[in-house]
Amino acid sequence: FEDEQRVNYKLITSNEKPESDLAFLTHRGQCGACSTLKDLAVYIGHPDLTNPVRRCTLKLIGGLQRNCLRNLGFTNECTYIWYHNARNSGSFAPAGGCFGVCIANVFTPNNQPYGKFNPCQPEPDQLVPNEDGSFGAHIAGPGPEDQDTADFCLPCSSGVCCFSARKQSKDGRCGNTINGKQACAPEQYENGPYRLNPCLQCDECRSGPIFQKVAGRTRRNSGLKSEIERPLEVQPIHHNYAIKQNV
Repeated sequence: FEDEQRVNYKLITSNEKPESDLAFLTHRGQCGACSTLKDLAVYIGHPDLTNPVRRCTLKLIGGLQRNCLRNLGFTNECTYIWYHNARNSGSFAPAGGCFGVCIANVFTPNNQPYGKFNPCQPEPDQLVPNEDGSFGAHIAGPGPEDQDTADFCLPCSSGVCCFSARKQSKDGRCGNTINGKQACAPEQYENGPYRLNPCLQCDECRSGPIFQKVAGRTRRNSGLKSEIERPLEVQPIHHNYAIKQNV
């Protein structure tokens, strides 16, 4: 990504590989704010983004947090969704955040094989629905009143796209979904080698749905391994984008 030669490219969302030798799969799923190759370079260059982002969050002031995230190498658009993720997870529990549980687990390893406190564990019969009867992250309307009540807004092709999510179920467990499915996979909260510590579980539930909707790229759907132990969910993606030039 530091090559002297610069190449223009266009991002497309496609269920199948386009019929072109110059089309490359960089991540699975829809394109989003972090789908650029510059953001991919950050993901590749930082196998563990948990600790750098946490250090940025501890700066407390919004402008300093955004500058810290931007200095990691993210594009401006990707910086803002990481900033929203950090601010949301860093807020107190009544506001839908994870501040208390993350402070309590600041020195806990990313993966904690055994534990009884699982804020990522869903209880479908106690989910609190959105006003339209749906659950989890969804695109809000374009009106000013929607932007005032939404959790996060970004410019998009239709003007402004706003996203909102319910924070938790009535008993404090995970009441969010992503694309109609549970926000957390069972191995993330069930005892075993892939169980996340309570802080990461909370972040996965309360900030993860909107982050995945807006960012597009995640480490998992980019086929990249992280410092968090996870089962192999997708086939690895070989990030080799050498462009053949016609002479």
